[in-house]
Amino acid sequence: MKTHVGNLLAERGARDRVHAVIVAYECGLAGSSAARGWPGPGRAGPGRTPGR
Repeated sequence: MKTHVGNLLAERGARDRVHAVIVAYECGLAGSSAARGWPGPGRAGPGRTPGR
């Protein structure tokens, strides 16, 4: 796993995992579920049944 993460960081030009997360936020690949219109944990969304 360590090698895989290292390879991903090198491909993206990230210095470390924290920098990779910052880049992901800036590119819109990561963020709050509300920002993407997804229901948060424990909330039913399309195709989900509450309590499961």
